[in-house]
Amino acid sequence: MMTMGLSFVYDKGYAQDNTTENDKPVILYNGSPKKYEIADIKVTGVKNYEDYVLVGISGLAVGQTITVPGDDITGAVKKYWRHGLFSDVKISADKIEDNKIYLHIELKQRPRITDIRFYGVKKSEREDLQAKLGLVKGSQITPNLIDRAKILIKKHFDEKGFKNAEVNIIEREDTANVEQVYVDVNIDKKEKIKVHQITIDGNTVLTDKKLKRVMKKTNEKGKLVNLFRTKKFIESNFEADKQLIIDKYNELGYRDALIEMDSVSQYDDKTVNVYMKIYEGEKYYLRDITWVGNTVYPSDLLSEQLRMKKGDVYNQKLLNERISGDEDAIGNNYYNRGYVFYNLDPVEVNIDGDSIDLEMRITEGPQATISHVRINGNDRLYENIVRRELRTRPGDLFSKEALERSYREIAQMGHFNPENIQPDVQPNPQDGTVDINWGLESKANDQVEFSAGWGQTGVIGKLSLKFTNFSFANLFRKNDNYRGILPQGDGQTLTISGQTNGRYYQSYSVSFFDPWFGGKRPTSFSVSAFYSVQTDVSSNYYNSAYMNNYYNMLYGYGSYYNNYYGNYYNNYESYYDPDKSIKMFGASIGWGKRLRWPDDYFTISAELSYQRFMLKDWSYLYIKLNNGQYMNTGNCNNINLN
Repeated sequence: MMTMGLSFVYDKGYAQDNTTENDKPVILYNGSPKKYEIADIKVTGVKNYEDYVLVGISGLAVGQTITVPGDDITGAVKKYWRHGLFSDVKISADKIEDNKIYLHIELKQRPRITDIRFYGVKKSEREDLQAKLGLVKGSQITPNLIDRAKILIKKHFDEKGFKNAEVNIIEREDTANVEQVYVDVNIDKKEKIKVHQITIDGNTVLTDKKLKRVMKKTNEKGKLVNLFRTKKFIESNFEADKQLIIDKYNELGYRDALIEMDSVSQYDDKTVNVYMKIYEGEKYYLRDITWVGNTVYPSDLLSEQLRMKKGDVYNQKLLNERISGDEDAIGNNYYNRGYVFYNLDPVEVNIDGDSIDLEMRITEGPQATISHVRINGNDRLYENIVRRELRTRPGDLFSKEALERSYREIAQMGHFNPENIQPDVQPNPQDGTVDINWGLESKANDQVEFSAGWGQTGVIGKLSLKFTNFSFANLFRKNDNYRGILPQGDGQTLTISGQTNGRYYQSYSVSFFDPWFGGKRPTSFSVSAFYSVQTDVSSNYYNSAYMNNYYNMLYGYGSYYNNYYGNYYNNYESYYDPDKSIKMFGASIGWGKRLRWPDDYFTISAELSYQRFMLKDWSYLYIKLNNGQYMNTGNCNNINLN
């Protein structure tokens, strides 16, 4: 019987005796249970979490009526243990007043990770493991986390052929930080397990040698034919190779072939023996192929595209390739005309000896139109710039070919990661429509080129800036369309470049390209301009002491280093002659249009360009005039239409 004034102490869910401890009442389990209202809950022992979070884990709340002794407190303790973040849990009553109880939850949290150290693996392997394990500095270490890490490590090395790898994870106290530990991950990979011998029974159609060549990644060591093939044994690769064997038999007409039994046994510490028993069955042929349910395409056309005819070996591999996957020749016909709900079910309607009658049952369904086209993940271009590249527009009949063309067009824009372009097709059977959701991942493809070098006349520098998402329309708009230094969003290309060698050589160019001039049709427009000037050295330079020394050096007079390197750079710049130069100016304007005939892969383009040459005693370029004379001083023009 419970005495009034005594309370309880729970330690890991168990009650203590009926003595008091630090003036706290203790409740005995041999007493009668009583209901109490929780007046307050105090949590101690944990610093890194708010009290309301810790109380929430228990499932207890102020104002809640609980039974003491009873399952409420026991259940709360179990919840803390299941959470895995605490190494000790104690729930006690600070006091009891009438029917109100004041609870005290004492927790001891598990230590946090100061650092993780891997032993027995290479740096690259350590980096791979760190990405997989989820062991992060500063996080709490739990038994579940350690067990999971061991499983993932063994799986990681098992996939690489180290089937006997051993993993030991040790926690060491961090003397400099209370409640923190170092985690040592000790890995002994052992030796890679390789295949010593492959034994095959039951095969008569295909020899052991041919079957072993069919297997791609399960190969015997010590064989010359496997010199450049992997010899390590990996379970998942072995399963895939077994399927390759069945596929090979199916290709030859043995539709019933199967691997009746297989086993892997240890040969020694480094190798295993592989055994397979194969049932080949009978070889089958196609006696007849009939098409049922097709109204859009004639049976003769479908049979021709199937590439299988009467009397052929019953090649299940070819059959599967031609009616599914990327080579779905039959399905692509229907998908390109909007028959999204099309389905083909090949049925073996009759098997007579070694002959099979195949019935190709087609469900065409209605033609589906595109209802919604959504673009997600685009934060670089205006949405209409992306949509104009799509061949999948609302209201159009669905076409797989148009979907694939849209994918290529978006990828060629260069503004999105082509590996992460995800067209998600969602058929709606209720209304016979299709929704297409494009998942995109933006990437910047602007280019900056900077180069510098040293030449006869000193430093040569070049700077080129290419902006591939320029917006000319926003150039004079001061609004949110500005993103960064230049207005962006329209997918136009602006290129600015300059190259200079000081007063001896300068070259500047600018170009602009719009692939959809006006924004309504794929008509391109481009404009560019350039200017360059190059000067020479005066004739005095060639009569200078430097050149005399240079020639003396060539013919054996004088010192090479003193005459050549000692005077080369010092003398060249002193003979700059602005009266000997060539200046060039040019501009061009281009136009292009996508054609519809023979198809819209054809384009026509034209460019009008103008160049002006301005020569001043420039002896390196002689321009032939109409009168047959050559000119090295004066101006000339060149106009081209391409």
